[in-house]
Amino acid sequence: MAGRMAITSKMHRDTADLVAEPGIDLAAAIEQRLEALPANVYRATTSVDAVAVDRDDKPALTLPDTLKVVAPILSRQTVGLPAVCRIFSTNTTMPMSNAYVEAKNERAGTRIKGMVHVREALRELMLGEQSERSTDFELDGKRTTLNRVYDDFVRKFGHVVSSQANRLSMSEDPEYPLLHALESDYDRGISPETAKKHGVEPRRPSVNKAAIFSKRVMSPHKEVTHVETAKDALVVSMNESGRIDLARMMRLTGKPEDELVHDLKGLIYLNPRHDRWEMADQYLTGNVKAKLRGAETAITQNPRYIENVDALRAVQPADIESVDISIQLGSTWVPDQVIDQFIGHLLGDVRRRVTYQDTLGKWLVDIEHGDRTTARVT
Repeated sequence: MAGRMAITSKMHRDTADLVAEPGIDLAAAIEQRLEALPANVYRATTSVDAVAVDRDDKPALTLPDTLKVVAPILSRQTVGLPAVCRIFSTNTTMPMSNAYVEAKNERAGTRIKGMVHVREALRELMLGEQSERSTDFELDGKRTTLNRVYDDFVRKFGHVVSSQANRLSMSEDPEYPLLHALESDYDRGISPETAKKHGVEPRRPSVNKAAIFSKRVMSPHKEVTHVETAKDALVVSMNESGRIDLARMMRLTGKPEDELVHDLKGLIYLNPRHDRWEMADQYLTGNVKAKLRGAETAITQNPRYIENVDALRAVQPADIESVDISIQLGSTWVPDQVIDQFIGHLLGDVRRRVTYQDTLGKWLVDIEHGDRTTARVT
């Protein structure tokens, strides 16, 4: 192994990473190991298009770039087969897996195709708004198409969100929430029969159409090349990579690292355990007692961690008396040795095996029959 496996903290969760040993260039070490592999043993697989064409029952399909697995698409190239196809795999190294949708009846099939048309028109408009090359004239045309396709669908099958039949038809589409966002504030209305019974005016069902039907709601992505302040650079770094990238922030501001750190005092902290900069709301939360012990140890080697110690001391929770602590059997934070001792206290010296599997998130407990008197008293 070129390095060692370690659990490292990311912005949202901990992940397993390959960490280089001190003084080792990880990239060079990996390259050296790759050179030791045998040469000319790789054989390219048949292309997806070729595989699809060779199949008698599943002709080649043109897949949009935005397609997600399990999403239904329209197979316009197909003759004599259902017009709606559901893609199960778009892996470019393996044959494409798909299956034709079996609609309950003709109206159900037409309903699904109509919702696919709405989704495709919405995607086209969204891609247009995100493109720097799109003109206002082109966007107006795409927006008109979306309104026309949506209004036609509503006239035939009712609103996308309100109709249970519509929801069931596209419930497996991973992009159904996108269609759901097209409507808000649904009003069921009052049917003529109900209106006559209660002596009120009838009212047709209605919804408020989303803003994208009438105006631009997205802008093209533009890379930020310069900001004035360290705080702005920090925002850009977190938005782009989810971490504090001082090298990127130095390029954005033209300021040296020491100046950036000084300007961000109280907002970022260098974690001595991972030797990595973290946001204050990440560093000053969690097991702050353990972090304080780590910072107090690190301060003996580097006085810069005095800021960490001061900040961590300010957020230390009050100690709780042992009588006020309740532990539920099966809690994942209790060491398995404690559970083992607890079983021995209750059942005596019985043969047992108690472990907690982090990867499975479950306890594994195997207890053999012990002294019957002790067990009966317990």
